[in-house]
Amino acid sequence: MIVMKKVFGIVMFLILVPTLAFEKTTRSQEEMDAISSIREKGGLVLEVAQNDSSLDVAFHLASRTVEDADLQPLIHLRDVVNLNLRGTGITDGGLAYLKDLKTLRRLHLEKTGITNAGLEHLKDLNQLMYLNLYETAVTD
Repeated sequence: MIVMKKVFGIVMFLILVPTLAFEKTTRSQEEMDAISSIREKGGLVLEVAQNDSSLDVAFHLASRTVEDADLQPLIHLRDVVNLNLRGTGITDGGLAYLKDLKTLRRLHLEKTGITNAGLEHLKDLNQLMYLNLYETAVTD
């Protein structure tokens, strides 16, 4: 009987631990609305991995022009780690919507209307490890 209880305990452990590790993060209604808004504007929002609910947001393949105001839903998202705005109509003003994305690690701004002034909005993004400014008006 003791052996049976140990076996049952081990089986339950093997079933529950992986399930808990891959449990989905519950997002607030505000976050869900923001994700829907981004998708309506042609953006893409994906979780980084099955066991990582951090978000990868991309506007670079949007079927229409993406402008500064289209970034407004980003202020409602938490855990954005990657953001791709490559080739969009984003300017310095749009970067104001990014200033509170404290988990942001990678940011693509290449081929946008960003200048030196816009970078002021990014100064407190301490997790930022990659910033692509190719073909922008940012100077040395």
